[in-house]
Amino acid sequence: MSETNLESRRTDEGVLVLSGSIDEGLAPELLALLLDALAEGPLTVDLSDVDYLPSVALSSLIAAWHAEGVHPMTLQARTGSVSQRVLTVTGLPHDQLDPS
Repeated sequence: MSETNLESRRTDEGVLVLSGSIDEGLAPELLALLLDALAEGPLTVDLSDVDYLPSVALSSLIAAWHAEGVHPMTLQARTGSVSQRVLTVTGLPHDQLDPS
């Protein structure tokens, strides 16, 4: 069982806000969460408050992005956050949010 946590909530604008740490044990949960949300329509995922985003979590993001029959997904992260730095280094397209 995973020692880390992944929390999610939807804003009034429909943005899926993720927070916490995503380790190997939570990657399948992340993928399922994303696919369920993408089945409903286009999705923006805010990763600003994710403090641990290893390659297995990136794999889940990419798998959801390329899943057949789902709506478009946009990633975003606050400038200077762990997630923004990881997304930049890996070259994954994302929107940068002001650090305010």
